[in-house]
Amino acid sequence: MYHRIAKVFSILLGVFFLFSALAKISFSREKIEIFDFFAGLCEIFLAVFLFVFPYLGILWGILTLIASGWMGYSLYWAIQGLSCGCLGRLILFSPFVSFFLDLFILLMSLFLFFNLYKSKKIYVLIFIPISIVVGFCFASIINNYFFR
Repeated sequence: MYHRIAKVFSILLGVFFLFSALAKISFSREKIEIFDFFAGLCEIFLAVFLFVFPYLGILWGILTLIASGWMGYSLYWAIQGLSCGCLGRLILFSPFVSFFLDLFILLMSLFLFFNLYKSKKIYVLIFIPISIVVGFCFASIINNYFFR
């Protein structure tokens, strides 16, 4: 059952990551084109890994930490009332849509991580709040350094 959920979610998420990467690379935001380019490349690699290894539990753990960082990043922009630019300038989500999308990705990847990975899971749980804070602080640095 969990393998079927992992396969479906990895395909949906992989397609979304590819679309997001292409949008970031093609329609990057002014002043942070380099950041958008490297974020897009990372999303392409993540999509490929999801397509190739959908049942690898540790991959879902890594995605959990990445999604929690994204959630902190989008939370900062939502508090500021601005779009986080998750899809570059192609589609500008309302601020809290990005946050709830990241929250959904976090919860689904955490669910699959707990059901597919059989080793020590406490480390991922410890680093989730740290990753959220790092994402939040990173967005704050980008906002203060590039947009003020």
